[in-house]
Amino acid sequence: MSGSQTFSVLSSDAETPRSLVQIGEAQPNIAAVRRLLASRDRQIRELQAMFVQLCQKNQEIHERGQRHIASLEEDIQSLRWQHPARLASMVSKLWSALW
Repeated sequence: MSGSQTFSVLSSDAETPRSLVQIGEAQPNIAAVRRLLASRDRQIRELQAMFVQLCQKNQEIHERGQRHIASLEEDIQSLRWQHPARLASMVSKLWSALW
């Protein structure tokens, strides 16, 4: 079959509407499909709400972390001016504990 023949067959198939469900059996299945769609929509809304909560919590944690970092930087600056030798000792101990 050539390319143009294949195209004409596919084109004629596309023009012919096909019923996936027989009309007589459609009624009992509609309620089940509606229940499935309602359940799916509910799950999507729940997941969206959980995602929003997660984003808000993440933002709160990030802001608290930034405030803590700023506080630590202020502490380091004050120690640097007040006790340079003590700061060097503390940094050395911290690095040795981490590595």
